[in-house]
Amino acid sequence: MQITVIQTGGFAGVHQQVGPLDSSSLDPEVAEQVDRIIAESDFFNLPERLPTTGQVYDDFNYAVHVVDGDHAHTVELEGQSDHPAAPAILELISLLDGAAGGFRPILTNTGLPDGVVETRDWSAWYNRMPGSDDRDLHVSGICGVASSHTTVRLEPGNVGVVPEEDLCVLQLVVARPDIDDDRYVELPVSWQGDVGPDKKRVRIHGVSLEIPVKIAE
Repeated sequence: MQITVIQTGGFAGVHQQVGPLDSSSLDPEVAEQVDRIIAESDFFNLPERLPTTGQVYDDFNYAVHVVDGDHAHTVELEGQSDHPAAPAILELISLLDGAAGGFRPILTNTGLPDGVVETRDWSAWYNRMPGSDDRDLHVSGICGVASSHTTVRLEPGNVGVVPEEDLCVLQLVVARPDIDDDRYVELPVSWQGDVGPDKKRVRIHGVSLEIPVKIAE
């Protein structure tokens, strides 16, 4: 069983993660507790987002992604939740945090394509607002580039990737003309497409980043 926890928010606006951790590599006592929590919380049948009773400005938000054989499920815990499973999910997060030695920043500046300096503010979502007939998955972010003549775009990038039903893979494509003015600019980049209603994660090649998919309701 593999588990990944993504932590966002807080006073400093963090974007960091633990994992993916393989439960078989954990201390046996910790692994036993993890298995117990997954089973007792009926994790794979929990809603994708645990209801929140209110959002505090500097709350941490979590997305817990678990893969066990053919089963894969992501549960989001945002703000203050009174869902019966919330204490168990928080206990699971605490266990994994300790086992991994703490959360680590999600590095978006590693292995970037030539011409891209940094990226930030990535998000992925479905629009399920009442009255909307929008079926597309939306992905957006900001790319810092070293020249104002550079362009960036996202396009489907599943070639060579083992298909995973809950995963959408995109490629960050950079075009850097011969003209180079060495002027740093930040460019918004976005993509949308009908990839089915059940994607839980977006992986962006060229950015070393995986984003949980949110639902706008």
